[in-house]
Amino acid sequence: MGIYVGGEKMGFFKKTETRDVAITEEALDLVLRNTINGAPVTREEAIGIPPVAASVEFISSTLASIPIKLYEKNKDGNKKELTNDYRLELLNGDTNDLMDAGQMKKSVVADYLLDGVGYVYVNWLGNTIKSLNYVKRSDVSVVKNNNPIFKMADFLIGGQSYPDYKIMRICRDTTDGVTGMGIVEKHGILLKSMYNSLRYEKDALATGTKKGFLKSDKRLTDEAMKTLRAAWRELFKSGTSDTMILNQGLSFEAVSPTSAELQQNENKISNTSDIYSIFGINDDLFSVSSGSKDAYINSIKTAVFPVVSAMEAAFNKFLLLDSEKSTKFFAFDTKAVMKGDILNRYKAYEVATKEGFMTIDEVRREENYAPLGLDKIKLSLATVFYDPDTGEIFNINTNSVINTEQGAASEQLNESQVKKEVEKAAN
Repeated sequence: MGIYVGGEKMGFFKKTETRDVAITEEALDLVLRNTINGAPVTREEAIGIPPVAASVEFISSTLASIPIKLYEKNKDGNKKELTNDYRLELLNGDTNDLMDAGQMKKSVVADYLLDGVGYVYVNWLGNTIKSLNYVKRSDVSVVKNNNPIFKMADFLIGGQSYPDYKIMRICRDTTDGVTGMGIVEKHGILLKSMYNSLRYEKDALATGTKKGFLKSDKRLTDEAMKTLRAAWRELFKSGTSDTMILNQGLSFEAVSPTSAELQQNENKISNTSDIYSIFGINDDLFSVSSGSKDAYINSIKTAVFPVVSAMEAAFNKFLLLDSEKSTKFFAFDTKAVMKGDILNRYKAYEVATKEGFMTIDEVRREENYAPLGLDKIKLSLATVFYDPDTGEIFNINTNSVINTEQGAASEQLNESQVKKEVEKAAN
């Protein structure tokens, strides 16, 4: 028993007429599964499935449209936006490549979703980046060391080797930081099922004929059977419009649709929903009848933001100098795509500042705005503070303290005492 690899036979036991070929368990498993189940779905076939194409387009186009900003942190933890850094133009405008920044980000995200990893060559010249060049996943080969702890890798592109720090990547479901697992590999069974269903529909619509079988009143000769089979195959060939003429004694009997065929449309709806779930997209996003703002916002949060976080981490790792990594960081300005949710966000800030667990400047830092020096907790004059340890209630309006155990109010406090009580209650 043997396996044919590249036209040569590889035996499980060494024989004089065979040649030993090194093959890993993973490769052997892939060969056996492909032999039994047929070839897995390819990226080209997967992207031809409508819900896959719609999901990839939504996520990649949305992310590519979000501007990238650069911030600097000071010793107090405050953030200041930097607007004159040359790298902002590389990430938002001209990459100094044939592809602009939007096209580069869109292509990287598509590779990340489908193949599990997206690559960009960072063209360092000294301490300056001259260009950002997108590289197709299929053009990259990774050479890793065998150390499971201190992992190292080089990248082969176009027959030339490149070091790790020059190949920026975002990886999905990675275990080594240089490769990943996309939906084509991870969810190949579901995608293959949908692809085969689409092919079945295409062939059925292309021929426009019913499924059935031929009946003959008398036994046919071998030559007649061969001729009939050839004519029948020609009739059902994709794109043909020929008409088959049956001789006397031959009749066609249509086959009634099976229960599986009748449920095909229902299965397609279910599979489409599963694919949207894989990408983290709300089912109602692309629905004409039920699409809503909530579906859009939820899809942004669950489908786009995880990719945003992965890309921000890659930008900060590969586009900043070691001396900058502790003080500077890149971030997508997601407020533009979340405008529909800005009212809810501001309402939450209103509650936070009103109840006293956030200051105005803390809110501004969350929104990446410069602080205004408003770092005080807001207190309402109608608020009464209670100290559970002493049983005292302090009323800021009357400048008095009431002891709940004694049931009487103490003397009115002076200005310094009021200030002391307020600070005590705030702390």
